[in-house]
Amino acid sequence: MTPRRFEIRTENSRPLPVESGTGEWVRHADAKEQNESHLDLLQDVVTTACGSDSNGVSAYADALRTLAKHGRCRIIKDQGKRVIVEWISAESPTTIGSGS
Repeated sequence: MTPRRFEIRTENSRPLPVESGTGEWVRHADAKEQNESHLDLLQDVVTTACGSDSNGVSAYADALRTLAKHGRCRIIKDQGKRVIVEWISAESPTTIGSGS
């Protein structure tokens, strides 16, 4: 059986297919929800493993940069493998762990 194919229309109206990890085509809303779920998981792992400082571990530094790119934290210091962030709460514009 052929998997169902869904397409996302981009700004210039070209179709953009999205495929899930299982080989099935998924809707844009499902892909966005899955992406948020992965970001939640990454944030949980990073906060448990290193908090707000990558401590010179490149994998943590990359993860913190990815989370900052998606608005989960704000980079305070970025020097190669050393990244320090300030966490941003999803519930309010105040930050977590900043003392404010």
